[in-house]
Amino acid sequence: MPTGRSKSDLAGRALAMMRWLAPGDAMGRPLTGDIHGIVDQSTAAKALSQLFAVVDESVRDGLLPQDRGEHAVLMLMVVREHLISIPDPPGDERLFREDLQRLVEALEMSGN
Repeated sequence: MPTGRSKSDLAGRALAMMRWLAPGDAMGRPLTGDIHGIVDQSTAAKALSQLFAVVDESVRDGLLPQDRGEHAVLMLMVVREHLISIPDPPGDERLFREDLQRLVEALEMSGN
């Protein structure tokens, strides 16, 4: 991180950027820029894992309601599937792929 810039400055700018991007993303009209080449697949997967850890801890600590945490995890799984295909584990867990397909279809239809 360059000298003179704090982590909170970075987080504040990121929050402002997400607030600016989110309406278009939710409505299916995302704004796009040039490809910057900053983030690779591996780094993005690590970021998703860290975000999951924050959501999971927040639910376990009662800071985030269970239903909102579950919703957040479902959205993370959508991103994870696009980034790196989710493997098909044996047993009933295989049903998750079908659930994910229905979730994606619902997202596409809802626009948000």
